[in-house]
Amino acid sequence: MARMVYVAMDVSFPDINGGAKRAYETTKIFRDNGHDVSMLVVKRPGEKTYEKIDGIHVYRASIIEIGLFVRKFFTNSSIFRKLFNRERSIKLVGTKEFPDRSGIKSTYDVYINPKPLRGVKNKLTDFYRHKFPLHKYIRNIFATKLLWRIIRERKIDFIVERGPSYGVSALVSRLVSRIYAIDFIDIMYSNYALRKADVILSYFSTIQIPQFIPRDKIKIVFHAADEKKFKPAQKDPNFLKKLGISEKDFVLIYSGAMYPWHGIDAMILAVKILR
Repeated sequence: MARMVYVAMDVSFPDINGGAKRAYETTKIFRDNGHDVSMLVVKRPGEKTYEKIDGIHVYRASIIEIGLFVRKFFTNSSIFRKLFNRERSIKLVGTKEFPDRSGIKSTYDVYINPKPLRGVKNKLTDFYRHKFPLHKYIRNIFATKLLWRIIRERKIDFIVERGPSYGVSALVSRLVSRIYAIDFIDIMYSNYALRKADVILSYFSTIQIPQFIPRDKIKIVFHAADEKKFKPAQKDPNFLKKLGISEKDFVLIYSGAMYPWHGIDAMILAVKILR
């Protein structure tokens, strides 16, 4: 039996959002395989610092929220709005096909070559987002202290951290010589954390991961679904009528933010295949 802690200092738990759901489903996999599992998340007013939920040790750390001030000053002012509102352009230079169980071949990018950052605007943006996001470090000071305690008390063997936690575990994992993995989510990450990680888990592609990270450190975990829960079922005519949907309509339901890395374009293509 191994002992792990999943650090998710960008979500609260329990909650109904995607981040909390992913944190729970990830830790549940380790729990179901007989491991001792802990989770470190954001503490909301009135919540306990520790409780055990579904066999998972849930620890909550308070945060110092100065991010709203930083975003208001930098991103909402007329001077800085354009300065920090930029997406890095990329060039796809290699692909491979991965056939799924149904025989449909999907194409995944395996190597990308981002255009070099030029100009003060791009360099400042990259510095603010990834190299020295000071407000994120200040925000998670209490989480770092609590993580030390969790590792000591629960005798943790390895740490898995959500990318948007901005390297809460990076220094701690080095000091205590624990395996450190990053669950790479989107463009919210710390360059320092990526460099210190032993492995980076990416569930969509390598497209957002900077090129200074060795590609052999990245492990792609392909999307999956529990076929016991997600399967064709009998349509409820009364419910369809309530929603104003015909029984002949083909309906796609999506719950989440409208970010490009959420794969909304892939959902539209899937509809064409399934119809």
